[in-house]
Order: sequence, then C-alpha cells, then structure tokens
Amino acid sequence: MSEFIAVDTNFILSVLIKRNNTEKALKILSNAIENYEKSFVPNHVIVETIYVLEGLHKYESKNINFGDALIAIIVLNKGINKIISFDSHFLKIKEFEVINSI
Repeated sequence: MSEFIAVDTNFILSVLIKRNNTEKALKILSNAIENYEKSFVPNHVIVETIYVLEGLHKYESKNINFGDALIAIIVLNKGINKIISFDSHFLKIKEFEVINSI
C-alpha cells in the first residue's frame, strides 16, 4: 500500500460539483480511500478550488490576474471595500475604493 497520493483541483471539483466525470471521480475517490493511507492537497490546489467555487473567474473578464482577483474576493467577503495599493487592477473593481495617494 502506497502511503501518499496527491489530489488535483480538477478532481476535487468533480467530487464537489456535478460534472461530466463526477461519477468516475467518486469511484476513484472510493478506491483511493481503500488503497492509500494519506492524501496530499497542495496549497495552490486549495486556493484554485476556492477560486472556482467562489466565482472569482468573473474578474477575468476585467483582465484582473488570479492573485489580485483572489485578494479582491477575500477582502470583499470580509466586508472591506477599501484597499491600499498601487496596482491598477483594483481600480477596475467597482466595489473597491483604492487608496494610492496621501
């Protein structure tokens, strides 16, 4: 029995939301539970999963990169609508007031 198996974002999403390969993913998950002692989910897989589930992709149409979109959704979900930044991407988010001068 192998001790570890890594898990990717696409697989997690297929288990969590109904997709064309959900049934296959559930079978693989069941098999993995029986054959592996532990799983490894890299931090960026968790972030990417949150990105998809939280709908951060809506910011892509505004040409905002993944990192900035992730910051935006986390900060806005905390009820914070002001950000100190010199990054012009945040100016494209209407919910933000960007503080970049005194």
